[in-house]
Amino acid sequence: MTFRPALGSAVCLLAVLSGPRVAAAAGEAPRNRAESIRALCARLGIGEGACIADIGCGNGEDAVHFARIVGARGAVFAEEIDSKRVESVRDRARKEGLANITPVLGQAEDPRVPDGSLDLAYMHYAFHHFAKPRQMLRNLWRDLRPGGFLVVVDREKGPPRDLVPLERRERSHHWVGETTVVRQAREEGFEFVDELGELWHERAAFVLVFRRPLRGEAPRGDPDLPPPLDARAVIAELSVGRSPPPAVAAIAFGRGRAVLRDLREAAGPEAVIADICLEEWAESEDEAPPEPADGAAKVLRTQRGALAIPEGLTFQAVVFADAYHLLWRPDKLLGALAERLSAGGAIAVIDRAGPEEAPLSLASHRRRIAPARVRRELEAAGFGVTESAAAASSGRFVLIARPAPVVRETEEAIEIDTGALLARVRKKGYVSGVEAGMLDRRTGARSLGFGLHVMDFLMGPGWRDDGYSRDAKLHGDLPKHYEEGPQICTQAAELPAAVIKGPGFVAVKLAFTFTEGYEGREAGSRWEQTLVFPAGARYFLSAEEIVCAHAVPGLFYRIDMPGHLRHQGGDTFSEIFLSYRGAVAAAEFDGDFGPDEKFLYRRGAEQPPERFIRAYRTKLPDGAPGPWLAGMTLDPALVAEAWCHQRGYVCFIQELWGRDVAAGEKIGAAYIVGFFDSIADMEAAYDGCRGARAIAVSEAGYRVVK
Repeated sequence: MTFRPALGSAVCLLAVLSGPRVAAAAGEAPRNRAESIRALCARLGIGEGACIADIGCGNGEDAVHFARIVGARGAVFAEEIDSKRVESVRDRARKEGLANITPVLGQAEDPRVPDGSLDLAYMHYAFHHFAKPRQMLRNLWRDLRPGGFLVVVDREKGPPRDLVPLERRERSHHWVGETTVVRQAREEGFEFVDELGELWHERAAFVLVFRRPLRGEAPRGDPDLPPPLDARAVIAELSVGRSPPPAVAAIAFGRGRAVLRDLREAAGPEAVIADICLEEWAESEDEAPPEPADGAAKVLRTQRGALAIPEGLTFQAVVFADAYHLLWRPDKLLGALAERLSAGGAIAVIDRAGPEEAPLSLASHRRRIAPARVRRELEAAGFGVTESAAAASSGRFVLIARPAPVVRETEEAIEIDTGALLARVRKKGYVSGVEAGMLDRRTGARSLGFGLHVMDFLMGPGWRDDGYSRDAKLHGDLPKHYEEGPQICTQAAELPAAVIKGPGFVAVKLAFTFTEGYEGREAGSRWEQTLVFPAGARYFLSAEEIVCAHAVPGLFYRIDMPGHLRHQGGDTFSEIFLSYRGAVAAAEFDGDFGPDEKFLYRRGAEQPPERFIRAYRTKLPDGAPGPWLAGMTLDPALVAEAWCHQRGYVCFIQELWGRDVAAGEKIGAAYIVGFFDSIADMEAAYDGCRGARAIAVSEAGYRVVK
């Protein structure tokens, strides 16, 4: 027999793969098998002169339809493993007058058709009977021409619900999961093309289309693998510690399995690593994930989308590595993981980006998923989601999800728990900024002053007889005077507070209108402070905006930034870092000194530093070095003066703006305040927001504004 290629087959193949979906065929939805087969062939460009194999052809019904489509110049192999059925098909072809049908007696794992002959290999409700599906797929790969299609019509849609041993499939009826077919075909060298269930007359069926790649003499595994994965930078962003030994989890497949190695490296040899196997991937109930990175990893399995986690096991980090796209029921798994994340814990999703409009099944089969879809599903499960600053590898996106902050509000204060940070914003008493004692949940360290980002007065340069102290140890020989007051933190007494909750964050807004004017001038400038607490973050973002009531030469305002530092002979901190001076030992603060004696920064006297960061390194209860508590002004050019002096405690004062202002003009700055493990960590956080002067917040989100 002479085999001819389908007309225009190369062009058709390229057209099929060039878009997100194969172009839709015109006309109404098919009503029966014959119409379904015609629609399928039209979509794939299979027509006159094509060579088709109907594998497991039964009584030959579909072979007849194919024979009429390919015509006298084409060929149809009608394959069965039962000799009586083969003879039955032979008789049917003779009666129908279809000489282009060739009945074939095949084997359970080999259809026994000529290698390299087929434009299309087709199976209708046959795949679920295969006891050796991978061997059958390897033989079909060789039977197809380069670019030839494999179509599997079967049931059941989605993940498998009947994971029986393969040897039972040949002689008893068990449906096969759609995801199982895709996994097996991809791993045996086929490219996934599309799912065309809309072309089939039976709604319960799935119609999977694969093709043999245009190049290659033998199948070499999945032809559409992502690049190798190095997730160390992502895991570092999750702040996985080693003491005490943590528990972490990975949901990882293919090249994503390298994440188990990276997690072990970060978490240490004593860490508990859970290796979570998704039912969407599994071929059998007890199949172990491939090539486990560590024999000590504990394998957990999902069932019907749910995950049973051993009692008492909580995860500091969970990483989806080239795996999230497989999820058909994300809500149950994400809910279980959310319940078992430790304080400050986070989920990282590392995956390849797919089109937003792709349905769930195509995201799974193509091994690509829209980042926006992942974000929506994580947010629906109660997480706050941010884009990672770390890049896993080319072609992948990285999202970090943390449980949404918890807010508790009383008449006195607002308490915010980000999972990593516990902070209180007072509404009455000593107000503005974050109350003293802000807690870093991971280390137990607390802020050591009277508050963080605390607001004082509006001031101007030059002495006046207005009550501003000229004590050299208190304010130094730095001529200044009051413009508007009172000092908000100590004398406002009560501030109105508004809480804004959005995806992955909580914000608090405080406001005050100054009531005390000087030199015969009425007060009236309006101050508003914005504090933003991202989910899972060990820091908060802050900003103030002041609407000036009057034109004032050289106006500036004073804040505590990050906040003062209480100690007795350096018992609570080990060193201070000033980005414009470097590291300063605690011993430098043994005795009191004025703000202009040392460590004074003045704009104009020196160039603004690349980053304006001031921090102190805490001591843990056992005396070991703790995290840094840092305050970072994101636009260094706004800082006019900055003090770091000793007056019974280390006093961190910043004075900002220091320029002529017009009536109605708005001035302000933006900051990051919180705990960091190293100076490099501070700098990385700073660089992500460098140059910001304000923060815009709504229920839809927040952003820094330059």
